[in-house]
Amino acid sequence: MFAQIIPAVRLPRKLTVFTYAIPEELIGKIKVGQIISTTFRGKKIQGVVKATTDKINFPAKNLKPLTKILYPEPLFSSQQLVLAEWLAKYYVTSLGLVVKSMIPIIPQKKMPSRKNKDIVWQDFTAKEIKIDRLDKTNILIPTTAKYQNDFIYSLIKNTKKQTLILVPETEDLTSLGRFIPNQLREKIVVFSGKQSKNEELLAWKETASGQKKIIIGTRQAVFAPLADLETIIVIDEPNSSFKQWDQNPRYDARTTATELAKIHDANIIFVSPAPRLEIVGKIKNIIKENPNQIGIPILNLKDEAHHGNYSLVSERLAQKIIEAKSAGQKTVLYINRRGLHRSVTCSDCGYVFNCPHCLLPLPFHTGGKLKCHHCDWQQDVPLSCPNCRGVNFRFPGSGGQLIEKDLAKIWPGCRVLRLDADVDLQKITSEQIDSADIYLGTNFLFKKIDWQKIDLVAILSLDNMLHLPGFRSGERLWQTLKEIELFATGSQTDKIYLQTFNSENRIIRDFVGKNNDDFYTREIEARSDLGYPPFGQLIKLIYQSSNPKKAEFQANTLFRELTKKQEKDKIAAQISEPQTVFTSRVRGRWRYVIIIKTKINIDGLLQIVPDDWIIDVDPEDLI
Repeated sequence: MFAQIIPAVRLPRKLTVFTYAIPEELIGKIKVGQIISTTFRGKKIQGVVKATTDKINFPAKNLKPLTKILYPEPLFSSQQLVLAEWLAKYYVTSLGLVVKSMIPIIPQKKMPSRKNKDIVWQDFTAKEIKIDRLDKTNILIPTTAKYQNDFIYSLIKNTKKQTLILVPETEDLTSLGRFIPNQLREKIVVFSGKQSKNEELLAWKETASGQKKIIIGTRQAVFAPLADLETIIVIDEPNSSFKQWDQNPRYDARTTATELAKIHDANIIFVSPAPRLEIVGKIKNIIKENPNQIGIPILNLKDEAHHGNYSLVSERLAQKIIEAKSAGQKTVLYINRRGLHRSVTCSDCGYVFNCPHCLLPLPFHTGGKLKCHHCDWQQDVPLSCPNCRGVNFRFPGSGGQLIEKDLAKIWPGCRVLRLDADVDLQKITSEQIDSADIYLGTNFLFKKIDWQKIDLVAILSLDNMLHLPGFRSGERLWQTLKEIELFATGSQTDKIYLQTFNSENRIIRDFVGKNNDDFYTREIEARSDLGYPPFGQLIKLIYQSSNPKKAEFQANTLFRELTKKQEKDKIAAQISEPQTVFTSRVRGRWRYVIIIKTKINIDGLLQIVPDDWIIDVDPEDLI
């Protein structure tokens, strides 16, 4: 007897399934979908049994035997195998690597287990609402967090089959208690990526058996062994954390969930106050909550500059903060910048302090530190310029740490809690959150605070998002604004103060006027004219090397091969010439990028891309 095994290891794309001999003591015990242990190229590995057979068309004498069965029951279903093969084909990657990403690591011995603390249960607040007929694919556009919670609760309240709920990040698990009542909590299983091996295996078994009905997790939960799937809910659909960008397989959990729903004939619902154009342009059933009544006064920062106020806290907003202080109220101030200043420049010669690994400007942080936001490299600010030995430095731009100092001047003694990527959120206590007067930060504000206790909400500045390169920049600004609006509608205020230097910008005007349809119509027309998603597919090919000449040579070589095959096979695609990108050097490696834009399947073209290139299908960014 023989078994066809998918080794759970990274392999060249063309190597998928290997045949092993089944030892006599395991004959009759091997089942399709089991996770087994064996050797591969001299190393112990795990693998999945794809099939068994008693006939092969080549000599069996050199076949290696399976070593052992790691778990007696199959833990990899036929639907998961279909999904794995789709993932490998769609994302042009190794099937073995896909399987390695999907299956749990079976512990060789009993390991100590910790109690899963990923969900911090909050008070249940949802109410049942009527939901009209759903299509197979749906978009929910809530304008209040309450309606979003009510909708999800109403979907899962009486479910007899399995529901998969995907959230972008582990921190998002803390808010699930608001729409999951006590009587359903025993039916929940969590996949978070922070579990011990024993906890992950237990979650896997409980899901595969159908014992757990509500499966919740971050992007890897889309790989769970679902036994009886009825509905998939994707919360905060535009969040880029759903896309794995830093390692293969570079899958997108949203796209994968859509394929998973097809495999199981299940419904899928994408939830967001501002869904991506990729799904708005493809999905017909859009469920919209009535517009909220929150007002959005604009505070023009150009007027502030004319009056000599160069702080990112305008005089009018400063007055509102003082009034909040007098009333004992809490304030939220949103800003999408970290650090004290975005860069440090020599005033004498113009030298900019860059990261030696990424060649990007180093933001200035508290404690006199220059810290790279890409690779975390840091250094102290030198006493003099390394280029001209000058000692006069400029610090352009304002970050959260600098505004924290400005607030101390406006409101002496105020307790500011800064929430951004420079803060260890795990160390922030509930006492710190409850005692704060002002919450200042980035998107981390959405995950940590109780918005029902907030009385003043202001957006300090999002103007830098107006000038970012990339076809998604306008959409991302819109999504950030709508996310803030969604949470603010659950607060005590009826206004969001929006500070900007660009009060006439069309996106800002649409946001203030609640012109959702106008925004999407304009953006979809622009995407259509340029052939960007959803009207075409983008594929980013990346080559990295510590040697800049090698990186350039390899990029030009592949470009010539791609264009030659394109002309020969008459493939309708646009292939850009190799180019360095904004982050042309990351962690000491030079990067060259080739962008392919197409409206057809180009599997044949991508097959000639060498295995040492990164193939990023449906990238979040082109730069």
